[in-house]
Amino acid sequence: MQIRYRVNVSASEYNNQKLCEKAELNQCPIHPEGGCGMRRHGTYTRISPIELKISCWYCRKGHTLISLLPDFLASRLSGTLKDVEEVVLEAQKHPSLESAADKIRPDIELPGAVRWLRRRIKYVAKILTLSAGILPQFGFKSLKQLQKTFKVDVVLPHLREILETHLHKLPHIIGLNPPRLELVNT
Repeated sequence: MQIRYRVNVSASEYNNQKLCEKAELNQCPIHPEGGCGMRRHGTYTRISPIELKISCWYCRKGHTLISLLPDFLASRLSGTLKDVEEVVLEAQKHPSLESAADKIRPDIELPGAVRWLRRRIKYVAKILTLSAGILPQFGFKSLKQLQKTFKVDVVLPHLREILETHLHKLPHIIGLNPPRLELVNT
């Protein structure tokens, strides 16, 4: 399970400020009443965009590992939310998905690059569609439009913040895993 770690820093600032070591989880998201034996469980490493340590806790009663994912990182996808957003915006400048994939990912063969790019484009499109249903007043038409509306350089981390209560309904790159209902009563 991933929980949002509210940090407004870049990956390098996260490391420089040793925010992994400072991370705290004061109550179990599965058993907020306590008594579940939740304990700090060390860290795991994300290697993209740079090597980062992610703090973890373990709920003994729920048999669940809980990690605090910094706001700048994509969930269940390598890299940052900014990286995903930049790739999608770059792809929109190209006449075809294939030409965009060839330019953006020259390090891998074209079919793999197209799949890699298509996955990111689909995630962002789904996020915008679902977000439009949750907050229709903003008219979620495009990332560029939302950058202007919200007066931000990067939209996806901002959406993670303003849609926090809905993250379990959104695609994994900004959405986070909610507590599993069957664990709540264990």
